[in-house]
Amino acid sequence: MDIKQVIIWGHKNPGHTHYWIHYAFDRAFKYLEYNTLWVNDSKLSLELIDNTLPSLFLTEGQVDKYIPLNNKNSYIIHNCKVDKYKNLDNVLSIQVYTNKVPLKEHIYQYDKCKYYNLVRKKCWMPWATDLLPNEIQHIINTVHIKDKKENAIFVGSVWGGQYGNISEIYKYKKACLDKQILFQSIKGVSMSKNIELIQKSKYAPTIVGEWQRNCGYIPCRAFKNISYGGYCITNSIEVYNLFNGKICFEEDPYKLLNKSFNYIKNLDDKQYYELINHVKDKHTYVNRIKFLFFVLSKIKKN
Repeated sequence: MDIKQVIIWGHKNPGHTHYWIHYAFDRAFKYLEYNTLWVNDSKLSLELIDNTLPSLFLTEGQVDKYIPLNNKNSYIIHNCKVDKYKNLDNVLSIQVYTNKVPLKEHIYQYDKCKYYNLVRKKCWMPWATDLLPNEIQHIINTVHIKDKKENAIFVGSVWGGQYGNISEIYKYKKACLDKQILFQSIKGVSMSKNIELIQKSKYAPTIVGEWQRNCGYIPCRAFKNISYGGYCITNSIEVYNLFNGKICFEEDPYKLLNKSFNYIKNLDDKQYYELINHVKDKHTYVNRIKFLFFVLSKIKKN
């Protein structure tokens, strides 16, 4: 694609969940050697970019108030008001993959859990691990399958309500307490600290709430835990199917812990490293960018 610069627009505050998505995109675009700039959603940011260059803007609906709109640019948007971009030619809207993707006319499958619609200029995909392929290769070269403590650390947000996961997390925590396994819930840590925690935790889970499970939402935690050198222990059938049944799955989080004992015991080095390699090849933001560029190129030709 004829892109001279990539502008990631907004979410520079680590206090917002979407910061980590833009953080991962920023790292991946730079890894692919694109001239990449990450700016705040502010009028002042307009002075930081070169408006004469054909650019790719990536943004999210809560932080696109001041984004410059120009038909020579391309735009990848997430949860934005589509009407704002209706007069632009090269716009692609991202939706997070769920099993509710409307598999109707004009919907094409690119890969597992990746779909696109050229008429609506829309695509569906899960997020990914924030590690780059070379960083995952370093973990493959250095991490050992058995170097983990008998504890369980969940790194990520825990919240209540219709879309929350707190009740499912509690069930897993209760199972840990009953087995005298230390359980910790941690959030807001750096990527390096996240990796350190997961590599040391034998029973670090990927838990989804009831709504997420029913909708087939695939949390980035699944990809992160594997790529960091941990295990994927989950109550999500969608994640289990995505990895062709090669991870630990049980819908009931209380029973999941017991099931993980045998899974870890029987997982050999070959299976362990195959899973990490699979994430390296299929589930990084480098992989997601290649998918997005593929769809954008189709939109330009359409």
